Amino acid sequence: MAQHGGGTLVALSASVFTFFSGTSPLLVLDYIVAAGGGGGGRDSGAGRDGGGGGAGGFQDNPAALSKGTHTITVGAGGAGSATASTNGTIGGTTTFQVSMTGGGGGSGNRIAGGNGGSGGGGNVQGAGGTGISGQGFAGGNAFAISGFRSDGGGGGGAGSVGGNNTVSSPGNGGTAVSNDYTGSSISYSGGGGGGSLAGTGGTGGTNAGNGGTNGAGASGVANCAGGGGGSGNSSSNGGNGGSGRVVIRYFTAGTSFTITATGATSGSPTVSGVYSYFEYLGSGTLVIA
Repeated sequence: MAQHGGGTLVALSASVFTFFSGTSPLLVLDYIVAAGGGGGGRDSGAGRDGGGGGAGGFQDNPAALSKGTHTITVGAGGAGSATASTNGTIGGTTTFQVSMTGGGGGSGNRIAGGNGGSGGGGNVQGAGGTGISGQGFAGGNAFAISGFRSDGGGGGGAGSVGGNNTVSSPGNGGTAVSNDYTGSSISYSGGGGGGSLAGTGGTGGTNAGNGGTNGAGASGVANCAGGGGGSGNSSSNGGNGGSGRVVIRYFTAGTSFTITATGATSGSPTVSGVYSYFEYLGSGTLVIA
């Protein structure tokens, strides 16, 4: 079957096609890329509670890859703030075909949350950090409730903006997004909840950290790219962001390539239904031959 541009689309099975451009075949696949979540901010004292960390940037995309070596880099989660009045650390970048930016750190003291794939939550008249279009959303704002006392804003998620604080509660983290490329649904890139001294810490998005209740923020789940929760007092840390992940899947039937995955959870692909997939929890390579 001839295609525009001089290539040929060859049927390898009833439902699987490989595109040949000249003499170089392309492997058609789907993939997800999730960056590391941002760390939660630490309370700056007198009830000025930490903002939740922003979620790591997230995308799921199709691709058609040529033979050769393709590099995967998986970002670490950002550290929660361990010093009063400081923001959490931005999460690490994850790359495979595209580059996803880590989540912004939650605010620690009257300044904006950090910018990132999704933005970190604000603290005491501080705006939430901005997210990147196509990767995530902004963190929630925090306004002063009484004097300079303020519950933290929620970190932005890949599914929605982080929640603003209110007179009586901190902001919740932005929602996560779900993906089933491994054969079961996993939620990625939720925002961390804002901290609270006097009330209950904000709820993080799925697999992200809840905000601290007069204590430390919870950390995001490893390899699910969620933000860490903001701390609820000045002697407790913000939660760490969850690390990132890459999953690459392709149709099992009709695949004529030799595919070698270094650094994946298994050297052989895992079969799930009509697909085979490789999962990377750390950095590595995908070699197509």
